[in-house]
Amino acid sequence: MLTSTVRVPESDVESFVGSAALGRARGYANATRIRDVAYDAATRRLTANIKGSGAAGSGRWYSTAVHLTVPAADGSSRPLRSMCSCPVGLNCKHAAALMLFVSEQASQDESIPAWRRQAEDTLRALDTPRWQPEAPVVGLQLSVVPDELAPDDGPGGLRPGLGNRLKARIVVPGSGGRWKSAGVEWDRLRYGWDGALSIAQAGWLRAVDALARSHRQARVWLDLCDAEVPALWPLIATAAEAEIEIVPGDGLREVVPGPPRRVGLTAWSPDGSELVLVAAAEVEPGPDGTRPLSDDDEEVDRPLPGALVGEHGDMVALVRGRVLELSPVGRLDPGVARRLRDWRALSVPDEAVAEFCADFLPDLADRFPVVDRVGRLELPEWDRVELELTIRPLAGAGAGAGARGGSGAGSAAGSGAGQGLELVLQWRRVDVMRMSDGTEAERRRPLTAEDLGQRGPVHGDPDVVALAAAVAGAGWPWIIADGSVRISGRDAGLVLTDGIEQLGALDGIRVTVLDGVPQIRRASEGPRIHVATEDDRSGIDWLGLTVSVTVEGRPVPFAEVFRAVVTGQEEFITADGLLVPVDLERFGELRVLLDEAMAASADRVGREPDSTGVRIGLGQAGLLADLAELADDLAPPSGRARALLELASDTPAPVPVPAMLDADLRPYQQHGLDWLAMLWHHRIGGILADDMGLGKTVQALALIAHAHETADTGEVGPGGDAAGPGAPGPFLVVAPSSVVPNWEAEARRFVPSLRVARRSATEAKSATTVAEDAGAHDIVVTSATVLRLDSESYAGIEWAGVILDEAQQAKNPTSKLFAALAGLRADFLLAVTGTPMENNLTELWAVAALSCRGVLPDAKDFRAQYRTPIEKNGDTAALDRLRRRLRPFLLRRRKELVAGELPPRTDAVMEIELSATHRRLYERELARQRASLLALLDDFEANRISILAGLTVLRRLCLDASLIDPAHAGVASAKTDELIAALREVVAEGHRALVFSQFTTYLDTVVDRLRAEGITVAHLDGRTTDRAGAVGEFTEGGAQVFCLSLKAGGVGLNLVGADYVFLLDPWWNPATEAQAVDRAHRIGQTRPVLVYRMVARDTIEERVVELQRRKAELFASVLDSGEHFSAALTADDLRGLLD
Repeated sequence: MLTSTVRVPESDVESFVGSAALGRARGYANATRIRDVAYDAATRRLTANIKGSGAAGSGRWYSTAVHLTVPAADGSSRPLRSMCSCPVGLNCKHAAALMLFVSEQASQDESIPAWRRQAEDTLRALDTPRWQPEAPVVGLQLSVVPDELAPDDGPGGLRPGLGNRLKARIVVPGSGGRWKSAGVEWDRLRYGWDGALSIAQAGWLRAVDALARSHRQARVWLDLCDAEVPALWPLIATAAEAEIEIVPGDGLREVVPGPPRRVGLTAWSPDGSELVLVAAAEVEPGPDGTRPLSDDDEEVDRPLPGALVGEHGDMVALVRGRVLELSPVGRLDPGVARRLRDWRALSVPDEAVAEFCADFLPDLADRFPVVDRVGRLELPEWDRVELELTIRPLAGAGAGAGARGGSGAGSAAGSGAGQGLELVLQWRRVDVMRMSDGTEAERRRPLTAEDLGQRGPVHGDPDVVALAAAVAGAGWPWIIADGSVRISGRDAGLVLTDGIEQLGALDGIRVTVLDGVPQIRRASEGPRIHVATEDDRSGIDWLGLTVSVTVEGRPVPFAEVFRAVVTGQEEFITADGLLVPVDLERFGELRVLLDEAMAASADRVGREPDSTGVRIGLGQAGLLADLAELADDLAPPSGRARALLELASDTPAPVPVPAMLDADLRPYQQHGLDWLAMLWHHRIGGILADDMGLGKTVQALALIAHAHETADTGEVGPGGDAAGPGAPGPFLVVAPSSVVPNWEAEARRFVPSLRVARRSATEAKSATTVAEDAGAHDIVVTSATVLRLDSESYAGIEWAGVILDEAQQAKNPTSKLFAALAGLRADFLLAVTGTPMENNLTELWAVAALSCRGVLPDAKDFRAQYRTPIEKNGDTAALDRLRRRLRPFLLRRRKELVAGELPPRTDAVMEIELSATHRRLYERELARQRASLLALLDDFEANRISILAGLTVLRRLCLDASLIDPAHAGVASAKTDELIAALREVVAEGHRALVFSQFTTYLDTVVDRLRAEGITVAHLDGRTTDRAGAVGEFTEGGAQVFCLSLKAGGVGLNLVGADYVFLLDPWWNPATEAQAVDRAHRIGQTRPVLVYRMVARDTIEERVVELQRRKAELFASVLDSGEHFSAALTADDLRGLLD
C-alpha cells in the first residue's frame, strides 16, 4: 500500500501523545531515523523501525506500530492506539515521529501522480533490504510452587503429592547470571503486542497464555495447571524458534523432559512405622514390570513433590532435587485428576494397616491406581471379568439421538418397545478380597480404562477376549460396549425375544430386566395379504378394491409393515407386542402396487395414506393381476374383477371367424382377433403392435366384422355376457394420407358386405358432410390431416370405435392431431402400429393415452414413475412394472416368431470410402460446423432446429458434395457410383430393388443416373401427385428399381415384388428404416430379401448408425422384453456426432 497516501493532522498527533512528546518527536521524523515504513490498508496499521537517541549515534532501534481510523473525506486519519518496543511502550514520541514523517511524505508527493508514486514505492521496497531489529533475550521461567489455597506443609514449602501449581513468568537476563522479571504482564500481552518483545516472541507467549485457560489473575505468574496439555507440548518444542528460552525457577538448575508416568496413590513409610498414602506420579514400569530407577535416585526413598497439569492430567511437573522434570501422563477423567490434585496425605498407624487394607483399600483401588512402595498392602486380586446388561424402558423418550435402530422401524406406541429401550452395559471386574475377619468375598466394580490400558497386558486377558468372542458369536457384537445403547423397534424386539435368552445362557453375563419392559413374543407366521373386490354400484365401470394385511388373524396397519420396508428391517413389532418377520421384496412390491392403485383411483383426492379401499377402472387389469398373484388370500372376484383378470390373462376366449370376413386368418391372426374381441367386449382399446407385414389391417377389419355380427345377432361375447343389441354404429379409420386408398380397397376386399366411405378432403371441399357419411356407412376412412382440420365435425359423431393406423403419427401429446383424436366420442380406440415408440417413452404414453385410457398415469406421474427412472436411471424394476401394465393392452408379435413361412432376410453394411477431394470437402465442412454447433449444444432445446440443420448439411455432404454447393458438381460421389454398380448387377441377375433416401434432391440424381444406364425406374416422393400411378409402375408395369423417399414410401405399401433394399442414408430413427424395409419383407414375399445400408466411412453417418442401435434397444426393452437400454438422445450424443 502507498505509505505516501497516509496523512495524520499534527493537531491529532499532539492530542494523542501530548505537546512534550510531539516536540521531541520532531527530531526523529526523518529518513535517517525511520526505516521500513509500511501501511496495511486492510487493518489500517502503520509500522516502522525507528532509531532511538543513544549517545554518539548508537541509539537502539525500536519497532513501532500505529493503528489509524478510516480516512475521512479529505484523506486524513486519526490515531487510535500505538505500541512501541521502547521503554514507554504506549503513545510514545516514536509513534508521533512516524505519523509526522508519513504526513510530510504525503504533502510532498501530492503533485506526483498516484500511479507514479506507487511504482516508485514498489521499486524502493524491492531494492531496500528489510531491516530487522535484534530480538531481546527473553525466557519463560517454569516453577512448581505451593497452592496458595492449601497450607505449605512439605519440604521447601512444597505440598507433598501433586497438589502444587506449575506457574510461568516472562523473564530477561539479570545480573550475576540470574533471570529477572521482564516487566511484561500477561494481562497486558493479551490485548496486543508488548514493545519489550519481538513480534515472534509476543505471539509465542500469547499462545502459551491462550492454552493456559487460567481463571486466576495473571499479571506476572501464569498458572499452567489448567492448560490444554496436548497443544502445550508441541508449543514448548518450538520455543527456540521463537527465540524464547525455557528457564528453570529459582533454586532449580534445569528443566528436562521426564519418562512417561502414571498417577495414582503411592503407599510409603517415611519412618518405617506408619503407612502414608500420597498422590504421586510413578514411572511407568518396563516390560518386566519393574520401574527403571537407580539405587541413588531420590525417588526410591520417597515420592517426588510436583504438580498435575491439565484438566485431564496429561502432564506432571516433578521437582527432583534441583531439576524440574516434565513427564507425559496417560489422559485421565477430569474428576479423577481433580481428586488426585486435591488429595491430602493419609497416614495409617502400623497397627491399623490390616484393617485399612480390608475395609478401605478396595474402595480406593476402585477409584485410583495404587502402588505399594513398602510391600505392606494386600491389593484385591483380579479373579475374572463379567458383562452386566440391564434392560430398562425409555418411557415417552423414544430411541433418542444416536440410538441404534432409532427409526423405530415397525414399532408401535402400544407395544412398549416402540417407546424405546435402554441397554445399560458395563464391563465389571470381579475381585476376591480377604476381609478383616479372615473371610473372602467377591467385589464387583466397573472395569475402567485404567484396568484395560494401564495395568500391563490386562486388555489381552483371556477372560475378556473369550467373553467378547462369545457375545459376538451369539450374534450380538454391538452389545460389547461401555455405557448405554438406546434401541427401539426391531432391535428392541430381537433383544427381548432372543437376546435375553441367548446372552443369559453365556457364562460371564448377568442380564437384568427392570419393571416396565414390555412382553414381546415372536409371531407364529408372517403377515398375510388379503385382496377383495366389489363391483361399483354407481353404474359406472369401476371396481372397488380392498387390500388388507393380517398377522395371526388380526389386522395390522400398513404403516407398520411399510415402515419396516422403507428402513430395510426384516422384522417389525405390532401394537400388541408381536415380533413379525417381513419379506421385504414382497411387501416392497405391495407398497408400489398400492401407491399405483391410489394414483389411478377414481376417488384418489382426499384419501388417507393408509387407506386400503380404492376404486380402479378396467385399465388397471395388470395391477389387479399383480395384486392377485401377490395375495395369500383372494376373495372370489366380482364380475368386473373377473373381467380385469381376463384382460390380464394371456389366453383370451376364442371367437369364431366372422362370416362376413372374406379372408383366411393365420393362427397368430386368429389369436389377434380373439384378443381384439376381448378388448371390444369390455370397451377398452389397445395397441396392435405386430411387426410390419403381419397383416394388422386384416385383423382390425376382422374385429369390425366381429362387432357387427355379435351386435346384430346378440351372440355371447368373451367373458360370457351378451355383447349388446343392435348394430354397433360406424367405425372410423384414421390413417396417413398415403394409405387411405389402400384401407378403402382392403375394406372392400375383406368385408365386402360393409359399406365403406373414403373422406380424402375436408367438408369444405367434399360433397357430403362427416355426419352424412357416418350415418350411411359402416366404415369411414379418413386421413390424419383431414381429421385434424375437421376435428369438430368428427367429434360430433358417436363412433362405435376408432382404428388409428400408423398410430405413431400421434406420438406428440401436444399436437393438434392428438387433441383431435382425444376429442372423438368413442368407447373403443385401437392403435395400429409396428412402432408405437420411436424415440422415448413419452411417445408410448401418448399412444396408450389415446387407445387404452387409464392404463398409465397422467403425463406428470408417468414421467416421475417410469420415464425418468427408466431412461435416466436405468431402473429395471420400473421397466418391468411398465411392461406388466401394458401387457394386457398391447399385442406385439415378431415376424420371425409367428410367420415361419417368411423367407430369410439378410442385413449388411456397405462401407463407402470417400474420394480424396470429397474427403477434404467433408473435413473442412465438419470443422466449420463443429465450431458453430458445439456452442449451440449448451442450450440444446432452444437451438434444436439450428443444430439439426447443421448436422443435415454434413449428412447431405456424405451423399454428394453438389447437394450443399452446385459448384462441387464435378466431385465424384462414391456412394452413387457404388449404388449404380450394385444395381446394375442386381438387375442383370433378374432381381428388383427398392432404393430409399431421405433427400429427394439426391433421389433425383440417382434416378437420372439409372435411366442413363438404361435401367427402368419408378419414382415416389412427397412431390408425386399420382401416387397410385407411381406404385403401379413398379408393381404392375415392371420397373426394375423403385426409388422412394422414406417419408412418402416408408409406410402403407406392399412391395413384395422387390427382393433387394438399399438404404442410402441412415436416418435418426431405426423404426422408420424398419418400416421401409418391411415394404418388401412381409407376408406374400417368396424370395430371400437382402438389405444394404450404405454408410460413408469415418463420417457422421457412422455415428448415426450407433444412435440407431441405442434407439432399437430402447424399443426392444419395452415392447419385446429385451435387455435394458441406454437413455434417450441427448446433447452429449450430438456432441459425439461431431467427434
